[in-house]
Amino acid sequence: MKSLHKTQSFLALAISAVLFNAAHAQTADTDSAAETTLQGESDDILQLDQIIVSGSTPGLAKMKQSVSISTLSAEKIQRAGVQSVAEVLRLVPGVRSESSGGESNANVTVRGVPISAGGGRYVQFQEDGLPILQIGDLNFATADTFMRVDSTLERLEVIRGGSASTVATSAPGGIFNFISKTGDVNEGSIGIQKGLDFDSTRYDFGYGDNTDAGISYYVGGYFRSGEGVRNSDVEIENGGQIRGNVTKTFDTGFFRLSFKHLDDQAPTLLPVPVRFANGRITTIPGIDPRDASLYSPFWNRDSTLTVNNQRVSSSINDGLTAKTDAIGAEFSLDLGNDFVLTNKFRNADNSGHFIGIFPGNDVAAAPANTRYATGPRAGQPYTGNAFAAVVFNTSLDDLSLLANDLKVSRSFELD
Repeated sequence: MKSLHKTQSFLALAISAVLFNAAHAQTADTDSAAETTLQGESDDILQLDQIIVSGSTPGLAKMKQSVSISTLSAEKIQRAGVQSVAEVLRLVPGVRSESSGGESNANVTVRGVPISAGGGRYVQFQEDGLPILQIGDLNFATADTFMRVDSTLERLEVIRGGSASTVATSAPGGIFNFISKTGDVNEGSIGIQKGLDFDSTRYDFGYGDNTDAGISYYVGGYFRSGEGVRNSDVEIENGGQIRGNVTKTFDTGFFRLSFKHLDDQAPTLLPVPVRFANGRITTIPGIDPRDASLYSPFWNRDSTLTVNNQRVSSSINDGLTAKTDAIGAEFSLDLGNDFVLTNKFRNADNSGHFIGIFPGNDVAAAPANTRYATGPRAGQPYTGNAFAAVVFNTSLDDLSLLANDLKVSRSFELD
């Protein structure tokens, strides 16, 4: 195996077209951030007047909430240069996020709550107030598997503890609510990210607008291709996402339709061999755990059985595959006498595949008569070090979810 000693870095180019009057404040609908200026975070760093809609029945300003709240704007996430959901969550105080398998399949929890058996057992991932998955710690199928960060993200709201356990299932630790842009501001952007010393190219786009007829929309997404952050001589990154919504605003409320199509593939980054001796971990010559890759164009296909006991073969180089086709609807209606009726609905067809290799034993001299199995040296003797490769191969056939949140609320004035 070759030793790779390269610094991983991105070159990002972006062109933005934003059309608005910078002196005016943004006016959002019932479930959007209110009183947030278009000039960015510099006007209100803490954003204490921002309306928080996650983890509580009524939407209240951050200053008036009695629970632990953090918010991250799209601008702050972009400045941090993060790519995956796990990386975004590392920006939130009190949140522990471990990338245990690559871009998804992260182990996530909040301060004071343990990580139990991997995944996010005690937290709930949401998109626009509805769960991505009801259960956060399914083996090889965590909620962040079906979530991607791109130009359609308006902000992230995180509720740690408090009311999260009463307004969401399986969420005693907290709620991570990824809130989408809705076109309240006329803006658009395109961007290109290119790996400087590794093969990865990503194209991002987004555009939103509103009309005098009370209709607003936003659509965006990304497409990428390449080997990923570790050189592997195999194009593993492949696919992308497109999502959007259309909103009609009335005098008494609004109605919104949304869609999402995700079909993405990324490398599975699992442990690589190291040497442990005298209480110290050291690298094995030729294998640097910081950038080593176990992918190869010469792997044989892995043969397994389906749930129907039928034989099927899989490419080990497929890595992490996530597919989602979702449609949603949302409305808010003022019924009069301070009564408000709201409803959120989403039907998502989720599926995917988790396949990757990790070492099953210690690195040692290859047994006698060991030969190359595949590749240009197939059949020739091999006399170097070797280890047994174990394959994680899990097909996520159907993780579909239909979710609906209907509520009626009324405001009262108390002396």
